[in-house]
Order: sequence, then C-alpha cells, then structure tokens
Amino acid sequence: MRRLALALITLLLVAAAGPSAGFAAPAAVVIDDAQVGMVDAGGGRIATVRLTNLTDAPIPVRARASRPGCALRVDHDGMLAPAARTDLAVTIPAACGTAAPFPFLVVAGEQELRVTGVAAPKPAAVNWTPLRAFLYALGAALAVVLFVYAMWAWGGRAVPGSRSPATPLRGLGASWSFRDSWLSNVTAASGLVVAILGSSDLLKRVLGTKAENAIAVATVAGVIAVGLVGAAGVVVLALRRPGASEVSIGGLLAGTTIGLWAAGGQVWAITWLLADLDLGVDRTVVPALAVVASALLVVYAYTSITGFLVQGTAAKAPADPLKSPVPVEVLAAAIVAAGTDHPDRVTRERVEDVLAQLSGEARAPDVAMTTEPVPPPLAMRAAML
Repeated sequence: MRRLALALITLLLVAAAGPSAGFAAPAAVVIDDAQVGMVDAGGGRIATVRLTNLTDAPIPVRARASRPGCALRVDHDGMLAPAARTDLAVTIPAACGTAAPFPFLVVAGEQELRVTGVAAPKPAAVNWTPLRAFLYALGAALAVVLFVYAMWAWGGRAVPGSRSPATPLRGLGASWSFRDSWLSNVTAASGLVVAILGSSDLLKRVLGTKAENAIAVATVAGVIAVGLVGAAGVVVLALRRPGASEVSIGGLLAGTTIGLWAAGGQVWAITWLLADLDLGVDRTVVPALAVVASALLVVYAYTSITGFLVQGTAAKAPADPLKSPVPVEVLAAAIVAAGTDHPDRVTRERVEDVLAQLSGEARAPDVAMTTEPVPPPLAMRAAML
C-alpha cells in the first residue's frame, strides 16, 4: 500500500508541474548566437540577430527592452520568412542609452529569446605593404626594357640611323596597336578577375580570418594594374611625331615598360600578400610561381621588343618590276580613303597602308602608274605623294 500511495503522489506531482522538458514542443525559432555586436548608425545603434524559422509559416517578430522609454524597431516588416534564416536588424535608438552590454528580448510568435548586444570589434587596419611591389616592379621593368633596347641598338641588329627614340616604326603600319598585345590583355583580364572574386564570398571562405585584408589589397592591386595597362596604350600613341601615323621607338619602349610594370607589380603584390596566409601548401610554392611568371615576362619583353623594332625599322623592299601595276581606279580609291580622316595630310605611307590592306600584304610596293589617263585633280594629288 505504501508503494502504491507513493506512486500516486509522484504522478500527481508530475501532472501538476506540467509536461517535462523531454516532451516539450520543439522551438519554432532558433537563434544562432545570443550575443551580437552593435554598430553605430544614425545616432543610435543596430544589432543584427540571425534567426531561423523552422516552420512552414511566417512568424511575427518584435524586440523589446526592459528600460522604460526604449522602443526597439526591427526590419523585414516584423515577419520571419517561413523555413528560412533571417538576419534581423534591431534598431536601438539613442533614447536607450549607449551602455554596453545591452540586454533585450526578441519575441518571435510566443517564443522569447534573450539577446545581449555588445560593442562590435573595430575592423583591423588594412596592411597595404604588399602594394610596395609596384615600386620595385617599376625599376625592374625599366631596367629590362633598357637592356633589351641596348641589345638591339648596339648588338648589330639595328638599321643605321634608326636608333633614335623618335624614329617611327613604319614597318608596323598605322593599324598596329599596343592594346592588342598579349601582355595588355592578360594583365587587364587578371585584374578584372581579382576584382570580381573580391566582391564575392569565395575568397572569404578560402582565406578565412584574414580575408578582408587580403581582398582589399588584391582588389586595389588589380585596379592599379588595369589602370596602368590603359595608360600604356595612351602613352604609346602620345609619343609620336606630329602628323605621323606610326608609333615611335620611344612610344613602344614606354608602353612596354608600363605594361611590364603593371604585370610584374600585380604578380609580386599578390605573392607578398599570400606570404602571410595559410594556403595548405609549402610556403615556397607561391614565390617559385612568381619567379616563373617574372621570367616569362622578361622573355616576352625581349622577344616582343626586339621583334617590333626589327620589323618596324626594316628597310623597304625594292619594287618588283615584274609585278602588275596598281589600276588607276584602285589608286584613286586608296587616295580618297587615306584622306578621309585627315584630308590635308595625305601621305604616301597612308596610301600604301590602304593599298596593303586591299591586297592583304604587309606594305604595298612602290606604285607604278599605268598609261591610262588620270583626271587632272586626281593626277595633281597623286603627284604630291
């Protein structure tokens, strides 16, 4: 009897206490972290609380503080989306004071969640030291270009009288553009890729806690490289003789120097930046790759500069006496086309460039006139060439 009475008393006590924790209804909303950072905004502060609605229906949400006269506001129209995680911004007005920590309640439906707002840590200052690589890259690029130029000018490959930086590279033609070079395209493309990755969350996941600093430095390095490549094309065109359509030796050297500066600076800035990050590989791998990339840039500088100088200053081949003369109609059309942009500066080189484009050759040979009569105005313009 005593055991039966004890069992009945135990059941009555359990029933009076309500359902046990083991049989309690599951929570409809869960919070990621009950301690959140607060940032200053508009005279007050904002605390972002990450909540997850575990149900298939929207749940109303609000926030309240224990301090009288402190009315908290929430965004998302005071609703948590169904079956979704929501970053709820709780606005703490200036009337609530500036004390930290700041406790408050988030009420989601009938569920109360206790939250403590603390002062958000100040973001660490960005270490811009890796950008010094651009200073060193400028000196290296200038040294490489001057060395290649000296090898061409005094190594027996230069045509006599063509060493001056002002010498136009007529062999390249007026249509040649530095912007079409491999160096410009690769540098610009890599800079854009870094900028795009920096705006996404991919690098943040890969680099971990030091992601913000790395992304900032890499993005700025990419922007600098793209800007330098754009400036290189302008410099090449600016360093031409007045009235000349071809680039000069000095323009080619200056543009290549700036292009190497951009590419080398970006390579070594990223290498410098990655030296402090744990990438899961041996620390010598990234510098070794940077050395290989730099060696490729030097080889590119030597082959491209030498090739352009040789091609641009090559002596003009004599006209082939057996080649059929250019018809008068084609010559007239070439003269008109050459004077479309600059009618007052129609030169022999411009006409030959047009004829070369029509015939698909690198440069048209000396024009031989036929015996067909030429209209007087056209004959006068042809005689001026």
